[in-house]
Order: sequence, then structure tokens, then C-alpha cells
Amino acid sequence: MKQLIYYMALQSILRHAAAEGRKEALFGRGYEHAKDVLPAFIRGDTFPHIQLEFPLAGDPFLDASMLYSQDSGRVRIDSPTVAGTEGVIDWISDLPKDYQGIIWGYELDMGSSVLPMAGIHFQPWDHPELAIQFCRLIGEEEKGRLYLSMVNRMPAGWEPVYFGIFRGRKDAPLRIGGYLGKEVRASAARSKEVIRQVFQKTGFTAYDDTMLEQLSPLLGEGVEGVDFQFDVLPDGSLAEKFSVGLMLGIRGRETAKDAFNGGVYTSLRRSLEEWKIIDDRLDMALDMTYTKKQKVLSEEGGVGYCMKLLLPSWLKVSWIHGRLQPAKPANLCQADN
Repeated sequence: MKQLIYYMALQSILRHAAAEGRKEALFGRGYEHAKDVLPAFIRGDTFPHIQLEFPLAGDPFLDASMLYSQDSGRVRIDSPTVAGTEGVIDWISDLPKDYQGIIWGYELDMGSSVLPMAGIHFQPWDHPELAIQFCRLIGEEEKGRLYLSMVNRMPAGWEPVYFGIFRGRKDAPLRIGGYLGKEVRASAARSKEVIRQVFQKTGFTAYDDTMLEQLSPLLGEGVEGVDFQFDVLPDGSLAEKFSVGLMLGIRGRETAKDAFNGGVYTSLRRSLEEWKIIDDRLDMALDMTYTKKQKVLSEEGGVGYCMKLLLPSWLKVSWIHGRLQPAKPANLCQADN
């Protein structure tokens, strides 16, 4: 019963996301993939933590991530995109409760006509040693060793706590990420030289002064949190891409619109517009914000409720070779019964 409720809730949320011209403007062909593929990631009583990500400038496309907790159990996903990951699911389910808080899941690039293998995400937090066995179980043991080397290499305050692997892509980088504390963010916002020193210590060279001048004030924005991402090549060097995610803390439609129009994120919006990495699609994305409490039939035959959410939870800003890329919101798509 709960799986059917969640399936219907997901389809309802996706229809809302695509309404009022947003399907073509924001998602391109990715919407049809999402409608057809994402329901497979709802298993039993588990509605994953789904994030829908799309650009606010340039050509439209849609990516999705589906994340699970250790408590999700032996989730089985009926999709060829995740083939070869069953061993990881069972291993995580069997981990001692000492490892509570571990997050794992999948990432789908839905911009092409044929879906590639799903990328796989693992967030071991304070247990980086788990990366070796995780990666061994999907035939990527060297990626686990690469992650451990980066944990030891990164400066204080910039330690990675998660990684993503792009399966099926030869010589694809390992994407690592972590979360910046308030003091680290404040220090970097006060002086771009703090960021320069971090890049020098990590071996990241694909930046210039303009990028530092753009990045530094972003870390001082009044957001609820900031994460960062580097791409690590097989030889341990860092690729040309760097990203930060700004946690927005938006709770509803009016909150979203107000925040970027006279509210706490007005200056952020102004900067993104000046840099030409957003256009009027930002307003379309904010209009998409959705919260609805719906009556459903409970398993006992009575009346229950299902809460449906579509909230812009993060805003991602990236640079490649020091040049800004279109900004992308990550919208939380969630149902809870």
C-alpha cells in the first residue's frame, strides 16, 4: 500500500514540476526519463531522498540523485541502470549500528536519449576506511584508495565526507565533497587568499583571480550551509572543475519567492545575474516550489495523510578552468506517509 501511495505521490510531484511550460524550459528530454525511471527507485516503505537538478541558463537538461540511509534495508531497484550494485546494498545493510548516518545512492544523467549506467554515491562521514570495501564491491577498488588519499591530503576544515563514481566511463574522475563549517566559510569570505592557499595545498590549479573574487563572497552569503566538490583524476591530480553548493533552507513557495526578491538572497541573485549564469528560469524554478498534504487510504482502511514536497534546497555554482558555468538548483522531491 505504501509503495503505491509513494508511486502516485512521485508522479503527482513530477506533473506539477512540468506544468506551466517548465517541462520544456527547465528539463528538456530529461523529464520523460524521470517520469519513466524514477518510480523504480521507490521500494517498499522507502521513498528515497530525491534531488532534481537542472541549469538556470544554457540548454535545458535534468539530472537526479536518489539517496538512501542505512535504515533503508536491502532495497532492490528494478532498473538496468543500477546493475552490479546489489552487493553494496547488502553490505551496507549488514554494517553495525555504530555506522549510523551513512548515506548511499545513485545519480542519473538524464540528458541523453539513452540512459547511461547510474553513478553511485557514498557518504561514509567519519568512517573513510569504509570506502575501500564499498568500492571493491562495485569493481572500483582503486577509487576507494584514491578517496582515502584525498582524506589525508585535504587541509583542515576541507576534509571530504562523500564521493561519487561515474560508472561505465573510462578514466572518469572520482568526485569528492565535504561541508564547510561556519568559521572556515567566514575566513574564506574575508579573504580570497585563504581560498588560494587551500587550492595550492590540494594541487588545484584551474583557477585565476577572477574566480577567487567570485567564490569568496559566495561563501559569506547568509545560507544555511555550504558544500564543495573536486574531481580527482586516476593519477591523484585534480581536474579542472570546482563547485560549491549553497544550502538555501527554503520551506515553502512564498518563502522561496520572497528570499530571492527583496529577501535574504537578493544580493546572491544580483551576483548570479551579473555573471550571466542564471536567466528568467530562476523565477520558473521558484514557482515550482510545492508543498501539499493529501488524504490517502491507510493500510488499516482508515484515512491517513501523505505530505508531498518539492523545494529548492541547494543552489550549485561551478567553475571549469576558472570560468563560471550555469547555476543549478537541486530541488528536494519528497513524499512522507
